Amino acid sequence: FPVTIAAEGEADVCMDYLKGIRMYAAVLQGTPLASIDFGGGGLLLLGNESDGLQPGLIERATAGVCIPGRGRAESLNAAVAGGIILSWMRK
Repeated sequence: FPVTIAAEGEADVCMDYLKGIRMYAAVLQGTPLASIDFGGGGLLLLGNESDGLQPGLIERATAGVCIPGRGRAESLNAAVAGGIILSWMRK
């Protein structure tokens, strides 16, 4: 499947282009995956491990999502988290 990547500084242009498409931001304090109806598709906004997403991107998202977990780990590797969330979105 194709993956389009925006360069830093192009986020606002991309977000304007994507108006009307549901966007889910991967954030630590989001709604657990199992509680969200991903029917109808959408796209995933995923930041890096150290900084996460820019606040402006989170504000423009349809919803914030998180992967519930146990233990002391604060977050997962971005690639692992993205894979888990995308698999839930396809269910």
